[in-house]
Amino acid sequence: MDWYYLIGLAAMTHLIVNSTPGIHFKRMLGLKEEEMGNDKLKDALIELTYCNLCLGFWIALIFTFNPLEAAISAVISEAIKRYV
Repeated sequence: MDWYYLIGLAAMTHLIVNSTPGIHFKRMLGLKEEEMGNDKLKDALIELTYCNLCLGFWIALIFTFNPLEAAISAVISEAIKRYV
């Protein structure tokens, strides 16, 4: 796997989690952070869609089929979130 592909997946994850259209789309689906605590399944989906590590891992795993590369991409995504 090329390094720029992993960074691209991490950047795509960061945009999905933190961009305004991504947040509006999640709110249209009914996944609001303010409503956590009512239903365990819905809480798990909210946590998955608002977490860079979680969503980054699954997006990268879908694209690469390699858990190690998916983990690296998820950690890069979390680093982008913390330093941007």
